[in-house]
Amino acid sequence: MIEAGEIEPIIIVAVPNSGANRTVEYLPAHAMGIEGQGDAYINWLIREVVPRVERAVRASRDPADRGIGGASLGGLVALRAAHRRPDLFGRVLAESPSLILDGEALDLARFLNLDSRIFLGLGGQEYGEEGAEETALLLREVNALHEVLTQQRGPGREGEVMVEITPNAEHNEHAWAERLPIALRFLYPVGD
Repeated sequence: MIEAGEIEPIIIVAVPNSGANRTVEYLPAHAMGIEGQGDAYINWLIREVVPRVERAVRASRDPADRGIGGASLGGLVALRAAHRRPDLFGRVLAESPSLILDGEALDLARFLNLDSRIFLGLGGQEYGEEGAEETALLLREVNALHEVLTQQRGPGREGEVMVEITPNAEHNEHAWAERLPIALRFLYPVGD
């Protein structure tokens, strides 16, 4: 995509995202009856990963050039990290973000000061045919988040938040990979 001139040159740092403790590591504290360690994980990213990357490669330290992304609970982590540290992360890729925990929608007010350029990706069949109600709730919450973030920005900045819904896509890495080029073109457009 960079060679084809579709996006600005970027460096992607991928943190392993699987394992037995993923849910505990990514969840906010006291979510789903679990003592989540999401805050500690975000602190680790900020205090350990970011400085290590800054030492290893020469890259812009401008938050307008730096993004954070994830899928599912990782999408929630990305939103929360950008909310907590807008001085570090100015772009967010949140694929199928877990805005519903234990059947309850998260309080969207927590993201009201999120001033980043944001891509929200979602499948129209996130939880398959049997999970139509859960998918409908997640779609409603993602659209509500889009509306809140767009209104917060005010006139002339509506284009800084994008929602991409793939009608038949489910909650899986294949769907996220399919939307990745769309997200990267939006987050890192040529000439931006």
